[in-house]
Amino acid sequence: MFMRVLISFLLLPVISSATAAQDNSEPTKNELIQRFAVLTRTNKLDVKIELSFDQVNDEMKALIDEDKELDGQKKADLQEERKKIFDRLVRTAEGELNSDQTLSKLGYETVISTFDKEFSYAELVELIRFYETALGQKAVGFLGTVTDEISKAFRRQLEEKIKAISEPLIDASMKELRERIGEVKKK
Repeated sequence: MFMRVLISFLLLPVISSATAAQDNSEPTKNELIQRFAVLTRTNKLDVKIELSFDQVNDEMKALIDEDKELDGQKKADLQEERKKIFDRLVRTAEGELNSDQTLSKLGYETVISTFDKEFSYAELVELIRFYETALGQKAVGFLGTVTDEISKAFRRQLEEKIKAISEPLIDASMKELRERIGEVKKK
């Protein structure tokens, strides 16, 4: 059973050049990064990940099938319960992963971190000046590689987050099935 997780992320600027000019305050580096990302159109991430819980399902099946103390009917009944436990696991994991705001925050942090490592404050100011020009905007059309780099970094971090979310759910589901097997054996 495959589960699809789609994370769409749009980084919006917190300030504009006009706002900074009006209140005479210097923007923070993060604000400059956000402005730069918007100007260069690298502020949108679409990451699609397909997850498979087939291995977990196979382990759950084997847990029942390989138990020598269970007869055919008890195994059949437990396999039906396993299906319900497994379906609940998948629905719960899918719901948590698709609604988890920390994934959007992770995307935001990935964008900020990627540009923060590469550019100083002064460089960002100069780049923003350039990308606000017509020539700068023309150049944006040719610069899609940064988005790919950010997407790859975000995907790696997202996979770690998905693992952190799904492993406890899998462990709880396996525990529930083991407990149910124990109850059936006592009958």
